[in-house]
Amino acid sequence: MNSHFLKTAVIRFTSAVREEMTPVSSNFLTLDFLRFLSSLIIIVFHYKEEIATERLHELAHRLLSHGHLFVDLFFVISGFIISYVYWGKISSKAQYGKFMIKRIARLWPLHILLLLAYLGIWGATTLADIPLRNPDKYDVSCIVPHALMLHAMGTCDKLAFNYVSWSISAEMGMYVLTPLFFMIAVRSIRYLAFIALIISCTLIYVTWDGQSYLHENVTFGLARAIPSFVIGICLFLSRSRLNYIPIPNFLLFVTLILFFILSIFTPELSDYILIFLIYGIAIFAISADMRGAVPTPIKRLAPLGNLTYGSYMLHPIISTVIFAFVAQHILGLTGIANDLTILLMIPLSFIAAVFSLVLIETPCRRLFSNR
Repeated sequence: MNSHFLKTAVIRFTSAVREEMTPVSSNFLTLDFLRFLSSLIIIVFHYKEEIATERLHELAHRLLSHGHLFVDLFFVISGFIISYVYWGKISSKAQYGKFMIKRIARLWPLHILLLLAYLGIWGATTLADIPLRNPDKYDVSCIVPHALMLHAMGTCDKLAFNYVSWSISAEMGMYVLTPLFFMIAVRSIRYLAFIALIISCTLIYVTWDGQSYLHENVTFGLARAIPSFVIGICLFLSRSRLNYIPIPNFLLFVTLILFFILSIFTPELSDYILIFLIYGIAIFAISADMRGAVPTPIKRLAPLGNLTYGSYMLHPIISTVIFAFVAQHILGLTGIANDLTILLMIPLSFIAAVFSLVLIETPCRRLFSNR
């Protein structure tokens, strides 16, 4: 009986995986591929700090010296997709309410579960008297802002708990502001673009003496997201013009390659130059999708875009458990064994994302948004 139950569970899970790994729409397969690629780059960008082999460490740091900019690519894609799905559909309070419920149902369940998981890790390590690698990350004052997804809005003075979730907080802020952006865009797309320019210039001025605002994720995390999200909306409204871009797939991959070449050979290059390449990547990807010019390799990889949110949110806790606790604290791995562990964590992040998608994200989305 137990074997029959297990077999039935495996069949149902496998069936659910096939269903969930089907692209929601065949219209934006290049963007789906780009979401997967961006999440992969960001995961490696975060894991690179732990590489022990000197030459590999240096190469990874050069190659991904500007990897954080792919978070801004996420904001552009989000602005475009939200506009594509909801343009003209959130003009009333009731429509806005339904929109926000669906957005919260999409982001909050996994976020709150991971916050609880980090609180559990904090409590367990405290009781067992196990030293934490980053004790400042477990800041009690940040619990409520994190739970309410307000921590990218200046309510928490550090990256705490699941540190990557600052961008999810900023994304939620974009959803709150979406009707306002749409209202401005209806009057004139130029007004919306002007707002993005003014916010960008203000952030550049405010952060001039330090790192670029494109490194900002605590005090100005919400503000950082606005220009890229607004550009995504503007690209949606200008999408018909993107049909006229020739060979968009070729230009997309040339721009990607150029980004990494510049990162390797000029890692000190300003974010404010490379962000234009990020926007170019988004433009060429949208153009390719609008023209229906999607190569077979991209079509095959596009379903992995469904794992973007899970892999992005889960990779820090995988690092905490697998790398910090098991590999470092228990096994004391160094050198090549250390680096092989890091390499292993990359596919583990996506495997974990499959389970998250099927067992957490989709059921919660359906439960809370009646989908």
